[in-house]
Amino acid sequence: MNIVKVLIIKELIIIKNSLLSYLVPILLFPLLLYLFFSIPLSVVFNDMKPIYMIWSSGGIWMVSSLILIYFLIHAYSLRNYKSEFMKSTPVLSYQYMFASYLLAIFFGILQLIVSIIITISMNSDYMILLNILKVIVVAIPAIIVMCSIGFIVSIIVSNEFLVYMIHISTFLGLSFGFGSFIPLAKYPMWYVNIMKYFPVSNSIYNIQRIVSNEPILFSLFFISIFYTILFSIINYFIIEKSILNNN
Repeated sequence: MNIVKVLIIKELIIIKNSLLSYLVPILLFPLLLYLFFSIPLSVVFNDMKPIYMIWSSGGIWMVSSLILIYFLIHAYSLRNYKSEFMKSTPVLSYQYMFASYLLAIFFGILQLIVSIIITISMNSDYMILLNILKVIVVAIPAIIVMCSIGFIVSIIVSNEFLVYMIHISTFLGLSFGFGSFIPLAKYPMWYVNIMKYFPVSNSIYNIQRIVSNEPILFSLFFISIFYTILFSIINYFIIEKSILNNN
């Protein structure tokens, strides 16, 4: 546990030294999503209940949080797995992974809270504390899955152009493919049947149900937990192989 603490402190020092480059996206990204996605699409989806501006809040929270985690962990893995740091320290695979998950959860929740405050202020809305806690709990499996995806991309993909294309595809997929800003009900049924069992999309769907004051679907939540375990196992073996190859 001391090694995990050292890894986390090391990353926090790096983040502190570049604090402005982290604070700006945390504050601006939810606003940009609100201005360029929620407001224009509210004209298209003007017959929704709750109104689209309220409904899309869940998408703003999740997209801003998950994309932050994706890039944060991508940078974390590049610093650790493609550097001399890994070769010179006796750190085990699960310690790297556990430290990354703790960082992802911390910053993911931070971004969620900031995004909730911003959207509530913009919409002149309110959320009770219990619903905010529900949002955080439902979002954690998706945060861990996105953390694992960031790991996998950084370790497996080395072509710079391909990495940029994956970054863009990840953002577009989170925004428009998983029901964040376009309701899944607007897609073909075969697509809905696939997406509703994907860990990120079902977390987004449950959060939208919380925003709409509807009960969450525990079946989807447990599916998210299953995928969290699956991605964690895959992530562990990829890290283990990366460490062996670097030694």
